[in-house]
Amino acid sequence: MSTVDFFFAMPDPPIPFRKLSEPARQYNSPMNPSPTPTAPLSLKREGDGLLIEWADGARTHTTWRTLRTVCPCATCDDERKKPANPFRVLSDREVAAGAPAPVRMKAVGAYAYQIEWNDGHSTGIYTLDALRRLGTVLPLA
Repeated sequence: MSTVDFFFAMPDPPIPFRKLSEPARQYNSPMNPSPTPTAPLSLKREGDGLLIEWADGARTHTTWRTLRTVCPCATCDDERKKPANPFRVLSDREVAAGAPAPVRMKAVGAYAYQIEWNDGHSTGIYTLDALRRLGTVLPLA
């Protein structure tokens, strides 16, 4: 029988460890929300957009066109990165859909909403933070 020696090579320089006296780093994630979470009290269809009343008393309005234009899904992100095509022809489905409008909106956990659009698109997930940033702040009622 032979023996095999195992060893652990330390990186050069060694990885610094956090001192116990230092506070642990906090990350913003669904499992570790920010210290002041963005929480909607109500979401309503109003005019040409989405009206959200937030827990801190703020009210924001975002047009449907803005939300559809900044869809965060991978497909839309790839399309936005391509050069503009001045000769692009709208598909029959796009023409029939008309102006962007939501068909359905459902909560995704406690951190986002998924919107299904009248053009059939439904893969974008809009985080609460994104909805807050995109909205125009309205005067307090």
